[in-house]
Amino acid sequence: MLAITITATPNLSSSQHQQADELIQQVQAHDHTHRDPYLSNQFNVFPDMPAFFLASQQQELVGLLTLYADEGPSGSVDVTLNVLPKYRRQGVARQLWQSAKQTLRQYGYQQVEFMTEQIFLEQAPALLQNMQLTQDPVHEFQMIAPLHHVAKQESHLQVHPLRETDIETLLPVYCEAFDASFDEARRYLTVSYTARDKISYVSEIDGKLIGYCAIDVGSYNYLFGVCIAAAYRHQGLGSRFLDQVMGQVADKPLKLGVESDNLIARRLYQKLGFTDETQVWYVQTMQVFWTV
Repeated sequence: MLAITITATPNLSSSQHQQADELIQQVQAHDHTHRDPYLSNQFNVFPDMPAFFLASQQQELVGLLTLYADEGPSGSVDVTLNVLPKYRRQGVARQLWQSAKQTLRQYGYQQVEFMTEQIFLEQAPALLQNMQLTQDPVHEFQMIAPLHHVAKQESHLQVHPLRETDIETLLPVYCEAFDASFDEARRYLTVSYTARDKISYVSEIDGKLIGYCAIDVGSYNYLFGVCIAAAYRHQGLGSRFLDQVMGQVADKPLKLGVESDNLIARRLYQKLGFTDETQVWYVQTMQVFWTV
C-alpha cells in the first residue's frame, strides 16, 4: 500500500483548488470523462464538516475525495473519488475512503452514493461486482449547449438577476418544484444569491415571479435549480425563460444535468440545442455502510 498523507478540510485554499483542478484534468484526459466534482461546500448542511480529502505523496496531490452533503444525516451524501492513473491499485482510494468514513460517522451520516460515469464503468466492467456496488436505476445526462446562443426578442416575459427581495416570494415555487422545506429552499436561494461564483435569474409575467434558475460560473457555466411555478408549466414559458438566460451567458460553454426519467425537461433542453456530453451514474454499496 502506498504511503500517503491525507489532508481533510471543509474548504479548499486557492492553491489546493488549483491542485485539485489539475488532478481532475489529468484524470478526465485519461478516462475520457467529463463530470467535475463540486469543489465547494456552500450547500452542505454542516459548513464545518470536512468535505475534501486530499491524498499527497511527496508533496504531489495524487488523489481527491469529495463529500457533497446538502441533506441532513437522514439523507444521502454524494461521494466522488479521483486518483491519478499511475497511483491506482495502490490503496490510495481505500485510504481516502477510510478517512472520509470517519468524518461521515462523526456527523451521523449512514447513506452514501458514489458518482461515476458510463464510460468509466465500460472501461472497468467488473468494478461493480468486485466492489459489491449497485447502480441507481435513474441516471443523469450531462448536457452541453453550443456557444454564442442568440436569444429571441421578448416583450411579455421579463428575465433579470435574482434580487434579495425576491427570495421570500420564490420560496413556494422552489419548495413545490424540488419537494424542499422552506428552510432548505431559503438556504439554497440565499447561497446562490450571495456567492461570488454564482448568478441567479428569475422570470416574471405581469410583475409575478414564475421561474428561477442559477448558474455556477467557472471555466464553463453550469446551469442548475431550474423551476417554473406549477400554474405556468406546459405553456412554453420554461423554454422562453432559458432561451433568455442562455443569451446572457453565451460567452462560455453552458452545461447542465438532467435525470434520465425527466423526459419533458430533456426534450426541452434538446430543443434549445443541448446535446449529451456524458452519462453520470450513482452507485451504492450493498454492504452495511460502516463495515465497507
